[in-house]
Amino acid sequence: MGHEADPSMGSIYHFRSGKTQLLYSYVTIPNSSCFTPDGSTGYFADSALNLVWRVELNPQTGLPISERKVFISFDSNVIPDGAIFDSQGNVWIALWGTSKVAAYRPDGSLLTKLHVSASQVSCPAFGGANCSELRVITAWANLDETSRSSQPVQGVYSNFL
Repeated sequence: MGHEADPSMGSIYHFRSGKTQLLYSYVTIPNSSCFTPDGSTGYFADSALNLVWRVELNPQTGLPISERKVFISFDSNVIPDGAIFDSQGNVWIALWGTSKVAAYRPDGSLLTKLHVSASQVSCPAFGGANCSELRVITAWANLDETSRSSQPVQGVYSNFL
């Protein structure tokens, strides 16, 4: 990603055995990079385009074996940020600026949306015993003091499941 989210200045790379390979260029804000539990499918977003792509992978190498396809196209006010998979193969995506984390089934249909008491939801993660807790990273970036004081949990992990 460019320092100032410069249009089309980001890229997605593959790194393995000390070698780096360019996979996708002209990505403004690369985000949501995650992989199915079996390694057969990868997902990544361009937050500036409000898109999450899906690509089939060789599980042994991690390299694409198909063209990327749009997995989810969000409305212009919904920005996909960080993402993670659960053990059932559902992808959980932080929706920046919406106070929500959403889970989507492998076919792209919505499973659930959870409300977070912070507007800038950045990245979900699973933790706790048997990874049974959804934890969420949030941010204060570009918020004024009034917004920060009304959202005191910004920047911390929280349990939402």
